[in-house]
Amino acid sequence: MTTVFLDGMSVLIDNWPLITGMLLFFATIAILLIVPFKTEPLTGSGQRHQPVFSSTNSFLTLFLVVSLLIRLAYISEALFPSYFDSAQHYTLIKNILTNGLSQVYAMWGTEYYHLGFHVLAALLASTFQVEITTVMLVLGQIILALMPLPFFFTIKHLTRSNWAGMFAG
Repeated sequence: MTTVFLDGMSVLIDNWPLITGMLLFFATIAILLIVPFKTEPLTGSGQRHQPVFSSTNSFLTLFLVVSLLIRLAYISEALFPSYFDSAQHYTLIKNILTNGLSQVYAMWGTEYYHLGFHVLAALLASTFQVEITTVMLVLGQIILALMPLPFFFTIKHLTRSNWAGMFAG
């Protein structure tokens, strides 16, 4: 288990600017989506604010860090994503980088794949000057590590139960 975390840390250190950029991007999107809907309790309503350093927040942070390190260890020796359609994803990202957004409009509705991943991967590869394969590997794992969080917050909100949210995530 120690080697898994060491491999994950190695990938994290090697790709530090890319990973922090992605996490900041996703955090910004989350803040922009959450803040407009956040309401303060009415005065005298008896509701308490959850402290910043609660056991739930600590659990979520620990879960995210461990999940991210394990997922990064998974790609520590990979040169190319090991999925059957990785070459197709690579080609779509490469076309976007080569032809710009005009390629996105030309592919709209003609491709099987949702272009959001490909546009985001092209943006990250261009911004951080990183190989497409590295972006594909790291972005895929970060998305998979972050996927449980929306389920946690949705279920927690609907049931008002941290345990139900953790189980759903």
